Amino acid sequence: MAFENLAIKGWGRVELMNVRTGKLDGFTEWENTVMELGFDDFLVSGLSADLADGASISHGAIGSTTTAPNSTNTVLAGEFETRQDLTGTLASVGTLSLTWGYGTNEATQSNVARVGLFNAITNGKMFSEATFTSSAKTTDQTLNVTYEVRFS
Repeated sequence: MAFENLAIKGWGRVELMNVRTGKLDGFTEWENTVMELGFDDFLVSGLSADLADGASISHGAIGSTTTAPNSTNTVLAGEFETRQDLTGTLASVGTLSLTWGYGTNEATQSNVARVGLFNAITNGKMFSEATFTSSAKTTDQTLNVTYEVRFS
């Protein structure tokens, strides 16, 4: 596999699952924006132990605003609810799949329209973010997020 034209793209899916009926109430899919500092701090600096800015993705967050992401953003606009620890797997060659979720008692009565990846539970550095059509989460639903970072 040649890497002369390496590209980094993200893809994700948010699902609202109704716990009473066991059915999917709704979902949305998106492509992401990798932040400038996210690229530098997570990918470039992360390759060398000698660079203090190196970071690794460890937490996922949700937000309520639909303002388009800008590659210079450093915070997730409209962020609410506690950031969640991520479960990460190598889904295939060059694809990192990250998942997290919220129970029926979390993020309730909220419009979810944005997700982001971070290196800390508070503050920290943002690797990437994405927006999508807003969905309202109720106490009858869990919220599951899958976020893939693809190198191709």
